[in-house]
Amino acid sequence: MFEVPEEILIYAFRYALGRLSSSPYDVAILLIKNKNKISKHYKTMIVNEIDLFLSLKEDHPKDLVELWKTVKTEMERTN
Repeated sequence: MFEVPEEILIYAFRYALGRLSSSPYDVAILLIKNKNKISKHYKTMIVNEIDLFLSLKEDHPKDLVELWKTVKTEMERTN
C-alpha cells in the first residue's frame, strides 16, 4: 500500500463526512489505519468536525453515526 499524506486524508475525510455511499467506510478505514501518522492538530480537527456532524439535527443512518463515533474514539485514543 502506498503512503497517503495526512492532508489528503483530511480532504477525503471532509468529503466522506455526511455522504451516503461507500466512501465513509473507505475513509474511516484509512483514518484508523493511519491514526499514528496523523498529527495532533489534524486529530483534534477530525474530532471537532465529527462532533459538529453528530450534533446536527439530521436523521443520520445509525451505521454512519457508529462509524464516525468509532473514528472519533480512535483519534482521541491516540491524541
